[in-house]
Amino acid sequence: MSVLRSNRNVDHIHLLSDTSSSSSENDGLLRFEDHSNDQSEPDVADYEAAITASSYGKFHYWFLFVCGWANAADAVEVLCISFLLPSAQCDLRLTSVDKGWLTAILFIGMLVGGYIWGTLGDSFGRKRVLIAAMLVNAFCGFFSSLAQEKIVFFVFRFLSGVGVGGSIPIVWSYFAEFQPKSRRGGMLSFLAAFWMVGNVVVAGIAWLVIPADIGYNTDDPNEFEYNSWRIFVLICGLPALLVAFGLCWFPESPKFLLSKGEEKAALKVFAHVFAMNTGQPSSMYPVKRVVMDYDSPLTELFNKLNIYYQTHNETMSVCQVTELDNLDIDDGNGDEFCTGTKPEAEVFINSFIISLAALPGNIWTIWHMDKLGRKFFLVLSMVLSGLSVFCIYLVKTETANLIVSCLFGLVSTMGFNALDCLGIELFPSHVRSTAMGITLVAARLGAILGNVIFGYFLETNCAIPVLAVAILLVSGGLVSILLPNTTKTPLA
Repeated sequence: MSVLRSNRNVDHIHLLSDTSSSSSENDGLLRFEDHSNDQSEPDVADYEAAITASSYGKFHYWFLFVCGWANAADAVEVLCISFLLPSAQCDLRLTSVDKGWLTAILFIGMLVGGYIWGTLGDSFGRKRVLIAAMLVNAFCGFFSSLAQEKIVFFVFRFLSGVGVGGSIPIVWSYFAEFQPKSRRGGMLSFLAAFWMVGNVVVAGIAWLVIPADIGYNTDDPNEFEYNSWRIFVLICGLPALLVAFGLCWFPESPKFLLSKGEEKAALKVFAHVFAMNTGQPSSMYPVKRVVMDYDSPLTELFNKLNIYYQTHNETMSVCQVTELDNLDIDDGNGDEFCTGTKPEAEVFINSFIISLAALPGNIWTIWHMDKLGRKFFLVLSMVLSGLSVFCIYLVKTETANLIVSCLFGLVSTMGFNALDCLGIELFPSHVRSTAMGITLVAARLGAILGNVIFGYFLETNCAIPVLAVAILLVSGGLVSILLPNTTKTPLA
């Protein structure tokens, strides 16, 4: 297997033979060496050698920005539902069960989209399929804002989920395939941190738009309305649209091109990356031939807690609050669906705090994912996440619940980042997007069942879903010990 080792001050490159083998197939160990008198010219490198030779710089940082916002756009689309539910329940006549299904239907769409788009990404390329998925995400989000009936809104949220389900696995494959193995863990963790950015953005937009009395409002429910929560849904689709346009300026994954036998196209991509990173002409890119290497819903709880603590001067646990029947605030019109339509500002502030609580965990994984390893972060994160979820059952004040929720956000983000790295590195290039889509099926099923079951149990016995989540997280962390170590290994 050929290896490319780079140093900062490189004058020449020479071709070395593998002295450990007499076979000509093992000749051609390509290294960067600082030998000014060596006149030999290299022409063959494997993928890792080629991506290292393209240097690291401006291209990768711009690529991180665009792919990061693709990840943030997915977060915005997934999380926006929890913010609009209190306001939309009146216009769409939503029951508690409807709310659970509305959140779940997005994940059903993601489940379907993950496999469909993942397969297309392995067949037609990461870039074009990712752009298509982002456009589906954006435009279905736009159309859902126009829906006046519950069933229509549900259909477009499902289709939006189909788009999100495709963009999540593909953006990770697309981004990872431009990263050298020495930086891959840290940069994937950086990419994962943009999910937190999406959390903050959607909370900020919700805070500014939903409580505002803007849009077109009528007293007649049979007329067309375009009020503030619908404007919020429209705005939430804009990041995905902007990302789709931004991706047009980036090349296809060279790893995908090589897997399809398009060596010349892959070389052009490497040379383009080299030119952008170094400022030198693309013709100066040292590698002339590349061969494949065949090695192997907290917001809803905060809203209920806030309502209770504003009207009662006593402490009570989360489960005790949710079991009360007197939390709905009657707006005076006798309509059971139009209760508590505008959450207090404190709900949005708490969401901000929880989103920002993930920042230290993101920073730690960015700097140490390639040092401490994927398994370390995954096991540690899942065990601590399970313990923090269990603490939710014990807290009795809104402040304590906020602290526990922040703790969960802090420790869980480390596990998400580690799992993203593992998911990318465990599968070979020709099936990577498909495999990512399939592995996300378990997550989608968990999200679907979680939202539906949580909706049913929240009003009867919330201890069941809370304890179930805690047990699943801890057991998942312990099982993760059996996973292989992929830290600093070449992409297959």
